[in-house]
Amino acid sequence: MTAVTQRVSGQRPNFGATRSEIAVHTMERDDAVLNSKDVARILDLSPDTVNEYARKSILPAFKKGRQWRFRKRDITVFKRQLRGETAA
Repeated sequence: MTAVTQRVSGQRPNFGATRSEIAVHTMERDDAVLNSKDVARILDLSPDTVNEYARKSILPAFKKGRQWRFRKRDITVFKRQLRGETAA
């Protein structure tokens, strides 16, 4: 990604970043919190199904007020496991 593309997308250029700075940035991205609609897009499900899976503890989730929230890394692991089960 070029510096111009980064500025347009709202990202800061990463010139001269150390490995630890890059690792922290990657960890922050993995720690992102998603809502049901975001997870539904990732898993190709309806938001209602995602909420049902959260209620039944099929998907790891937590409540923020009345809404379900999901950690991106948990959804990534779930998707990887799901893909492994259907491939076998």
